[in-house]
Amino acid sequence: MKKARALKGWTLDQLSHSALKRDNAKGFLSQIEKGKRQITARTAGQIINALELPDSLLDPFIGEAEVADDEVTLDDTKAQRLMEMAQKDAVTQSTSEALLISLAYEFAHGNHSDLFSAIKGLRAALEEAAALKARGNLPQNVGDQLQAVMQRVSALNDQGDRDGAQAEITAAMKRNEAERSALRNVALTQARISNDPDTAAALIVQQLREEARPQGLPKGVLDTQVEWQKKGFALGLRFEKEVALRLARWGYDRGKGPDKFVALIRLGTCLAELGEQDAGLKRLQTAEKAFRKALTFFQKTGHKIGQADCQQLIGNTLRLCFDRDHNRDHLLAAQNAFERSLSLQTKAENPSIWATGQSGLGGVLSDLGELDQKPELLLDAITAHNTAIEIYEADDDPARWARSISNRGLCNLRLARLTQNPADLDAAHEDVRTSLSANSRQSHLFHWAFDQWNLADLHLARHEISPDMAHLDTAQSHLDQAREVFAEGLSYHQLERCDELQGRIDAARGGGVGEPVG
Repeated sequence: MKKARALKGWTLDQLSHSALKRDNAKGFLSQIEKGKRQITARTAGQIINALELPDSLLDPFIGEAEVADDEVTLDDTKAQRLMEMAQKDAVTQSTSEALLISLAYEFAHGNHSDLFSAIKGLRAALEEAAALKARGNLPQNVGDQLQAVMQRVSALNDQGDRDGAQAEITAAMKRNEAERSALRNVALTQARISNDPDTAAALIVQQLREEARPQGLPKGVLDTQVEWQKKGFALGLRFEKEVALRLARWGYDRGKGPDKFVALIRLGTCLAELGEQDAGLKRLQTAEKAFRKALTFFQKTGHKIGQADCQQLIGNTLRLCFDRDHNRDHLLAAQNAFERSLSLQTKAENPSIWATGQSGLGGVLSDLGELDQKPELLLDAITAHNTAIEIYEADDDPARWARSISNRGLCNLRLARLTQNPADLDAAHEDVRTSLSANSRQSHLFHWAFDQWNLADLHLARHEISPDMAHLDTAQSHLDQAREVFAEGLSYHQLERCDELQGRIDAARGGGVGEPVG
């Protein structure tokens, strides 16, 4: 099939149009060429006719049963869409079609819960592949053997054979111990290209073991885990978070005493961050279990700061669960966790932990106030946030201060919807604007997008209280800016919230709730 297509000088797109009368089956046909898809006599006949191959090639298919993957599937459609999105970027200019198709399928049905986080991961993998190819083609201070390995790896990637590329690196590492460190860096790059966080984490641990750092291997692994987790959170890259998760699990499995439970908390925070991107509850529930297990340890040892931290982490995770399933029990359990945290550390003993507990409690009271339609709960939430704001400001903690200001603004917005009081809306607007002054798009992208979403909701509320189409236009502008950030893969759940708010804006325009903007 591949030889016949080459003789005709056809691309996969041309074969797709000629044989299947489709413009979006390039990946499907590529997988058939590689022997990765079963097909029926019907599909085989379409390809044979289009390529003018002998009819006898159809004989093995006669009488074969229909197979599930004979038709273009949802994964095929997703992979095609990912290829189209990636081809708009300059990074694909040096990418072979085979590698692009291979990676598109990897991210279409991999551990990415949505198209937007998938394209972000795909772009990162393509950038790494392009960088690896460039390093292999340029003269550097490395031996000829390493240069040759890098070129062979890039060639295998261009053929779409990522497994072969990984095998080539493994064999080279065995052949030449002298260039092992440089090869390991290439292997780490290849792990990203292959979207293989397990291999990446194993390579990091192996490198740390050989370095023999003075603080010991477990401490070195956990220090490196923090670096990967911070990078993943800052850039919204799932791969970094997945690697950090595996490093934290390594630290927990091998840790002893308090260090083991510090690693367990790290493991829980990774699960919570990944769970925040997911639409489901599985990783959030696993994170809660990790925090509760760490809490039990700190209770047995009488470590009050550890207990307070765990209670706050449990409370935050339960709020995320409520945000997905709207189960009131999750809010009540979160409220209990934050109240227990506040009972363990007074304002005088540990102002920072106490302020974080107040902020968390304010968030829960705000959710309950909106859910139960009780202004008094929203006023209690504002009081809690005010307490946190006062401490964060005094401690010169501008990031947390700004988030608490933004959360207080959300309380005022919810209060305005209940009271229909424009003054509450003005207070909310002032808070969100103040938060934006500290959370710029460049420095705090995710929180900046949250503030944009809140401004969109706020202007919709202004229209509800005092109808004016200009409010809806402003709401749409802020929502588009928030969606642009969330669409880069930071949060599938937040994209769902954007769709819900878009529906309310559309309904306010008088057109009913239409199709959400993609």
